[in-house]
Amino acid sequence: VETALAQIVADELDVSFRSVTIVPCDTQLQTAKGPTWGSLTISAGGAALRQAAACARRALLGLAAQRLGVPAGELKIENGNIAGGGKHLSYQDIANGNLLEVPFDDKVTVKQPDAYRIVGKSVARVDIPGKVTGEFTYMQDFKLPGMLHARVVRPTGMAAKLESVDDSEARKVPGFIKTVTKGNFVGVVARDEWAAIKASQALQCKWSDWAGLPPMEQVYQDVKKTAIKQTVTPKKMGNAPAEIQSAAKSLKASYEYPVQTHGSIGPSCSVADVRKDHAVIWSASQSPHWLQGQIAKMLGFKPAQVRIIYVEGAGCYGRNGHEDASADAALLSRAMDKPVRVQWMRADEHGWDPKAPPYVADMEGALDESGHVRAWNFVTWLPARIGGMADVPLLADSLEHGDASIQTANSMNAGSMENDAEPPYSFPNLLATVHRLESTPFRPAWLRGPGRLQNTYANESFMDELAAAANADPVAFRLDQLKDDRGAQCIQ
Repeated sequence: VETALAQIVADELDVSFRSVTIVPCDTQLQTAKGPTWGSLTISAGGAALRQAAACARRALLGLAAQRLGVPAGELKIENGNIAGGGKHLSYQDIANGNLLEVPFDDKVTVKQPDAYRIVGKSVARVDIPGKVTGEFTYMQDFKLPGMLHARVVRPTGMAAKLESVDDSEARKVPGFIKTVTKGNFVGVVARDEWAAIKASQALQCKWSDWAGLPPMEQVYQDVKKTAIKQTVTPKKMGNAPAEIQSAAKSLKASYEYPVQTHGSIGPSCSVADVRKDHAVIWSASQSPHWLQGQIAKMLGFKPAQVRIIYVEGAGCYGRNGHEDASADAALLSRAMDKPVRVQWMRADEHGWDPKAPPYVADMEGALDESGHVRAWNFVTWLPARIGGMADVPLLADSLEHGDASIQTANSMNAGSMENDAEPPYSFPNLLATVHRLESTPFRPAWLRGPGRLQNTYANESFMDELAAAANADPVAFRLDQLKDDRGAQCIQ
């Protein structure tokens, strides 16, 4: 996206592609524009940047017209140079080393696609050379002078309570500095990363017994028995249940999709520098401004006292563990009054990152005499969802003030898992039902695609079953009942 956004700005400003630098998100420099998800970086962020560049171009033309004594409409721009009346000025000449402050105008006229010179052309990605040579600074590579290193020791169960800590062996590790405990949050701080790892392994923590998760073979039955907070019907046409009951040929199937972990290739990491009245945190968060609010609340600060600086993470998609590593680092930095780096271990990443919840869908369908789908009934059970991304609780905050136990409807967000509950095909009778549940076994969050793959998996698998029951080729069966040209091209 750095490459694509630079193309957009360069085109709108009439400058070379290489003259544009994209500044990563910094909450102190930029207004809150929401998260990046579902390719909104280009469709929303790119559109806003194009408008901003057009505003700057218009302002530069106006200033050049004043200096050159030529009407703005008679001026031409090429590669950052404005010419007219036999005279010319560069953008640099006009700015003269000063920041050009221009009001944003979302009604500004932007270039039409036939005027693009750079957008639509193949341009080498700006980030690839550094990633190939190892020179690129991922969040996992980021360093601050004098920073300390830490590891967090997790409970033995999601709702296990800390009963005692013995760090006598940890203190023998060269480089050990301090054991930090805040409620059920336990961390070890050291002078270097290896010392932090060794000290955390030497720490003796006693936790209360907790065994509250359902047996694995019982997970999907438990999902269907969970208390329902709300039932919604994303789509309803005709009377599918009645048609299925009276049909000569009907079919039933259930589809299960296991709990999913992000399992990011680069374990989550963050560096925090928290002082008495302000905090600076370097994070690969998907939404720095939302993380800013969460960290501020956890520390008892105002959002303006917390600065989040985005650093790209190695393997960071969806809401994985980077926000939680940032909270870990913030708590430990506050305890030490120094910058602290926290990197999760592989066990942290797989055991404690937010999960996509266990999923089950029950399907019923009926065929008419010609082998077409006459009725379709889809039912699934998904965690209730409140608010935006910031409602995924920070693990460190949960442990400091309680535990990391089973999530309930007022503290969980598994993302837009209800999307694509109904299939894209045209059926005369169709009912899609989503039961939103009061609780879910693990701390949920959206994972890569925001939950929709589970519904698509169930729907498309059931289409195969119906095609088999109709003795039809599964591709022809789909195309015969799909009224969307783009979808048909995709299948073909």
